[in-house]
Amino acid sequence: MIGPSVLELQRALTRGVAVGGTLRAVRLIWTGDLAFLSAFVVHAGATARFPCVFCLAVSRPGPLHAGLIAKYGTLQRPDAPPADLRTRRQLQEAMEAFRACDNDVVPLPLSPWQHLSTKKCPLMAVYPAEIAVIPLHATLGGMLTRIDLGLEAVYEAKRAAACIEAAASLGRTLLEDIRVRPVPYHGGAMERRECHRTSAKYPLVCGALAPYLAVDKLATLRAGWTDWAAIVGTLNTASDVSLAEIESFTRLARGLMPPLRSAFPWLNVTPKLHAIAHHTPAFCGGLVPWAPLGSKRWKLGTASSISHRRDAPPTPS
Repeated sequence: MIGPSVLELQRALTRGVAVGGTLRAVRLIWTGDLAFLSAFVVHAGATARFPCVFCLAVSRPGPLHAGLIAKYGTLQRPDAPPADLRTRRQLQEAMEAFRACDNDVVPLPLSPWQHLSTKKCPLMAVYPAEIAVIPLHATLGGMLTRIDLGLEAVYEAKRAAACIEAAASLGRTLLEDIRVRPVPYHGGAMERRECHRTSAKYPLVCGALAPYLAVDKLATLRAGWTDWAAIVGTLNTASDVSLAEIESFTRLARGLMPPLRSAFPWLNVTPKLHAIAHHTPAFCGGLVPWAPLGSKRWKLGTASSISHRRDAPPTPS
């Protein structure tokens, strides 16, 4: 689909474009679910040793990863920002190394800390900060995590019978009180306005789980829902966003996971949750669409678009 345009797009990224007689740096903003983005840059995906398409944070702590975590950090320490972002130069090196064949069949395969979970030839060498976190899938990742976490906490405290009862109670609340309907994909989850409606009516979710959770667990879960409800609208906006709202989003997004991880130590910080906390805020500041329709500071679309920054330096390597 994009193959015939690769050279033209790569040229625009490298040289920039003239806008009103002034040369502007170009940012090619890709959006899509993380599986698509991983496929586009030929990243090994969410189960890889380095599961994030934006940075080099390691998936999980462990004795074999101690050196890598000391250098790059890990997704499972959500209070610590990633030490190193991926660079365009790394993708260029992968294109050179795997131009003829994949890492699995080259005479001297690169080690995991050399290929950094990019084991095939990427389609393009893009700057990873140009990749937007798609709002739909980020919303699903945040909302469903909180629903699952509540039921997991019930199971941890009161075992299977109570968990089944709590799930039935929560299901009735979602269907009858919040009035959402599952879709026949995403594993039978919810999408679009259903996510917004559930997030806006999170007190009903917490109320359904209240008889089954300890007071401290319920309080932490409720606080997590409160902060999530405050940012989910900003995450999905396509209109002007004030600087104050961006600052509030950044503060709340980066504070979402540490309290939950402390109260529920089994919580697995996924690449989606990690991206919301550490990469969405950094991506969103100061972008304006390359179009004559105005100067929206922040717009996350549902398709690829070309944008420029008014004060952007050349594309980092």
